Amino acid sequence: MSLTRPNTFRPDLETIEVIGGPIASGEDWYARRQWVMPWVRDSMCGLLRAQQETGCSIGMFKPLRVLDVTQVSESPEWSNADLAKLWQGDLFLTKEKKVLEKIPYRWRYKYVCAGPGCIGHEQTIVDWELAALYLNLTKKGITDPAVIHDAVRRKFLIEMCGSSKDVFFFTGNMGAHPGSFLILGVFWPPIDLQGSLF
Repeated sequence: MSLTRPNTFRPDLETIEVIGGPIASGEDWYARRQWVMPWVRDSMCGLLRAQQETGCSIGMFKPLRVLDVTQVSESPEWSNADLAKLWQGDLFLTKEKKVLEKIPYRWRYKYVCAGPGCIGHEQTIVDWELAALYLNLTKKGITDPAVIHDAVRRKFLIEMCGSSKDVFFFTGNMGAHPGSFLILGVFWPPIDLQGSLF
């Protein structure tokens, strides 16, 4: 039986309409809450089960413990297969149809989720903020892999997943590899005086 992807859509750009006003960047975590909380699941293990049962392709969950951010080197050049995929759409192309710079590293979160008996997960991070951090470092002339890894860990582990934060991960899978979920982003409001924000 082939499962559909019930929460994956191709947007019709002609029919998009804005609902409500913009939410300012910064400290307005409560305003963001109404948009993200409907996606929360019990755990990553639960999302993997839901993918097998219903074809679930996207979700959000609270990790039990975030252990580390790992870094591995990759080729600084796009492969021919990657380039062929990139030219099929506009996702990685600028308005001038110039291919964006390839990031020569892959970063992964290592964590344990709240699923019963979870033995841990290690998932690639594709958050745009991570690419922006890397590009800002290289603009400053920072190219040493150890220094880059340290900066990424400070931001994505210590700052975003520190003990004062109520951390949730956004996750989604790939159509060709439905069992492989990526970390798409992090929702990291501060823990208030009553404990968890949610």
